[in-house]
Amino acid sequence: MPSVLVVSNVFPPQIVGGAELVAYREALALKRTGFDVSVFAGMLENEALVQSRTFIEARDDLQVFRLPLPGMGPDKGFFRQEVNRDFAQVLRAVEPDIVHFHNLPLLGTGLIPLAREFGARVVVTLHDTWGFCLTQTRLRPSLELCHDFTECDICLQWVPGVFGEKLPVRLRSDYVRWCLEQADVFISPSQSLLDSYGQAGFPTERFLRISNGINLDAFPGHQREPRGKVDFLCASSIAEHKGSRTLWRALGILMQDRELAGRWEMTIGGEGPLAKEFDEFLAPYGADAPVRRVGFISRTDISGHYGRTDVVVLPSVCPENEPVTMLEAIASGAAQIGARIGGIPELIEEGRTGFLVTPGDAEDLAGAMRRLILHPELVRDFSARNLARRAEFDERRSLRRLADLLTDPPSPPAGAEHPIVLCAGDPDPAGVSEGLSRRLRSVSGRLRLLWHDWVDPKVRERAEVLWVFGDRPPFGEIARAIQRGIPIVAPRSAALEQLAGCAALVRSYETAEMAVDLIERLAPAPEQPQRAGAV
Repeated sequence: MPSVLVVSNVFPPQIVGGAELVAYREALALKRTGFDVSVFAGMLENEALVQSRTFIEARDDLQVFRLPLPGMGPDKGFFRQEVNRDFAQVLRAVEPDIVHFHNLPLLGTGLIPLAREFGARVVVTLHDTWGFCLTQTRLRPSLELCHDFTECDICLQWVPGVFGEKLPVRLRSDYVRWCLEQADVFISPSQSLLDSYGQAGFPTERFLRISNGINLDAFPGHQREPRGKVDFLCASSIAEHKGSRTLWRALGILMQDRELAGRWEMTIGGEGPLAKEFDEFLAPYGADAPVRRVGFISRTDISGHYGRTDVVVLPSVCPENEPVTMLEAIASGAAQIGARIGGIPELIEEGRTGFLVTPGDAEDLAGAMRRLILHPELVRDFSARNLARRAEFDERRSLRRLADLLTDPPSPPAGAEHPIVLCAGDPDPAGVSEGLSRRLRSVSGRLRLLWHDWVDPKVRERAEVLWVFGDRPPFGEIARAIQRGIPIVAPRSAALEQLAGCAALVRSYETAEMAVDLIERLAPAPEQPQRAGAV
């Protein structure tokens, strides 16, 4: 059996969401099947501990290489040089045949090309849109859903370089994409997520759809029958992207409806950035309100909550992938209400297992809940249908497909890579580079703009163009470009044309628009490989 290194930014006993549970269950299942399994994972710690080195622990007969992770935003967690160093040491120690990546924010996407360079086959399971969306939700600050994936500067204009330089966010986007493109195969649990990566320009011929599935043994299913009260449950982060404000506006509508008094209850499980605001909303209704908030629900208690629940509610306003709460609803035999967005409609059969509602529409959500309160026989019917389809979502089926994939992984992708434009210098936001993040939207998506400090020398050697930012020339990169005879696009104020050996290679620019035009003309389009069949 091949040796497999499973990589996840968080790993039990710490649990943030569903992704780390998937990685954990996968590692255990592969171990039982006979694979030699190790784990490389982070552990969220306070700032005082983030300088600690990687340590090894045993968890459920798994060898887990741990390293503490600081709390980081999307501006920093995509590239971490120190994690790259530790990961390279683990690769040498474990010598895996296959590296299976799960969520990478905080660990950094640079681990993917490291695994590829080591010679391992690389499999990436995508749990959300982090590969092309720095917020991972596709929600803009205005809470509008983003459909133009070149406009990352709306959410964040600059990211820091290794030495604190202010770099256009396009460099972050291209680096993350370039790293992901080193993978041999991607796994998407939902068709919706697969489609969104296709819309973002990723090679979907390398995608395979495999549901995460759910542990049916952990959620014994039982038939719901009409009784005096309908019990609702929402177990998710109390956060903007989860539609928390939509939910509590809907609850306000229901609590003002006298016809429904005494006929329903709602349990809110979870914590999050809007928890205090929710408590403030609920306070005026007093202790007699049919809504109770129970805080974070542990994995040991979650099954009991589902067992007491008639209807599971997920009012997300961002495109979910394959939300665990909807899988748990199916496994437990509860009815479902979910937003018509992302992968949620793939888990709810409209009018057969539950209702789909318009994202962000509190009246629509309240209407769906009201219908079930007034017609509890629908809960019985929806419950029966979910119980009938439980086996379709058995995680054992998914794990067998994964084991087959890892036993005989696909060959590395063939075909030309995207042309690399190596970027270096000092993009001073107060100088000619002002507004560069916005202007870089127009650079063709066929190019990969890579900051020189984020890639190794072998990658820098493959660059088609060196793009110099600012008036302080990076002479080391310039010397290498001269040696290789590749074009240099640099500000006229840097006066590189006057350097010996430089004049014939330098193309000067005075504005960002001129630089973009030069880059487009100098970087050749890659030859289009023959498209392989879908994985």
